[in-house]
Amino acid sequence: MSAIKTRDRQDQGGHWSILAKVMAAPLVMLIALSALSIVGWQTIRVQGELMSVGFAQIDPLLRHAYGVPYRLAQVEADLYKLSIWGRIGVRGYDLERTVRAIESNLERTRRDIGVIEDTDLANAGELRNAFFDYRYHTMQTLMLIERNATLGAVAVRSGHQTYSQTKQLATELAAQAFERFTVQARRARAITYELTRDFAIIAGIAGLCAIVIGFAATRRIVRPIEQIVRATQSLLRGDLSITVPHVERRDELGRIAVSVNELQRVLVQNRDLAEAQRERQAELEFFATHDALTGIANRKGFDTDLQTRLHGPQRKSDNVIFVLIDLDGFKPVNDTYGHDAGDAALATIASRLKSLVRSSDLVARIGGDEFAILLDGEDGTAQLEDLAKRLYDTISVPITHEGRTFSVGASFGIVRRGDVDGDEAAFLSAADQAMYEAKKQLNTSFHIHRPCRDVLENSKRERTHLVNALSADDFIVHYQPKWDLLTDRPIGYEALPRWRRSDSET
Repeated sequence: MSAIKTRDRQDQGGHWSILAKVMAAPLVMLIALSALSIVGWQTIRVQGELMSVGFAQIDPLLRHAYGVPYRLAQVEADLYKLSIWGRIGVRGYDLERTVRAIESNLERTRRDIGVIEDTDLANAGELRNAFFDYRYHTMQTLMLIERNATLGAVAVRSGHQTYSQTKQLATELAAQAFERFTVQARRARAITYELTRDFAIIAGIAGLCAIVIGFAATRRIVRPIEQIVRATQSLLRGDLSITVPHVERRDELGRIAVSVNELQRVLVQNRDLAEAQRERQAELEFFATHDALTGIANRKGFDTDLQTRLHGPQRKSDNVIFVLIDLDGFKPVNDTYGHDAGDAALATIASRLKSLVRSSDLVARIGGDEFAILLDGEDGTAQLEDLAKRLYDTISVPITHEGRTFSVGASFGIVRRGDVDGDEAAFLSAADQAMYEAKKQLNTSFHIHRPCRDVLENSKRERTHLVNALSADDFIVHYQPKWDLLTDRPIGYEALPRWRRSDSET
């Protein structure tokens, strides 16, 4: 009961204390309201000055700092374009315009870096040095592209490290500048909190009206700052899909929001350019390992795939099958119908070969009219013969180009890795020998390498041919004079035996 009475007396005393402040003399009220007005005015003035000064200092620096990686990305894209154009022979106005665009972006980047150097940001000198290295490499690359498109493309790829270093330094400087902006915003928010606290104290003395005014002022100033800061922090964490608030405002907060919105736009552009750069890099790597005419793997792609297959588990690598295909009658197609027809024939044959094998198998063009197929499997001899017949039948189907129909044949050499003793060179040589054995045969167009048997058959065949040649007196002797260059006189003769071999013996 006594505790309840004590609490009632405390509540009553607090009530009278507030009432005394509210009912104070008009002079006290005037003083309180004057102080309230002064604090409120000071809050708005200091907040506006801090925001204006911070924005005026950081906005140009942000634009220049984030402009550096953006323009360098454009230079990289134009260099890539020039390297592709150089290989396909593009010349004229588009080429000159692209070169001028590169020079313009380099000059604008130099001016941006000059503005950044005028600040006291750390690593500004390193950015300048990295940019000068990049600009020198870019000019050298332009000269290489003009002289040799292939070397120019290599130079474009080799310059990516210098570009990445310059871009990284510019991004770090932009982050430093943005950190200043964040510190400035935090400082403004801290000062605003302090002034708001004083504002709340005086508002409590002045009454409910001052409290309402203070609350409204807080909502009008602090909340937008917090929202803009949260949006900025989200951008720094990589969330580029957010919507920046208060961009429609016409005051300092609106200008800051517009600047953050511009930062978001630049970051999105940089992300898109980085993705485009990765796609271009993948495209260049594809061109390096694939034949431009047929779209299948080239010699480099074949060698890479062969290394992967042969250096796998031994049981799997022993079952790697190599089919070497050499087209017969292809040169007459080129000579009779032209190179367009020859190109059409190569592309058609490549497409047919691709359709006959599995997706895990490799079809490659390793020479002018030579193709190769790599398969993983444990097929027996019968299955290999069936594969060779299907390949031959597919290649032998007539090809129609511009109303003309023609055919080409092919000789196949087939070898399994487990059937060859020796290294990779012996494996490839066995396929080459098997292909030439196929060319010697009259009835079939393919030959499957078998361990030892090919060597024995070749040795036996050569011995039989030698015996028959000696019996038939097929060896003749040619005498070649030997000449003394100092005296300009013959000094003897060299006997050179020659074997007159018939077509059936070759």
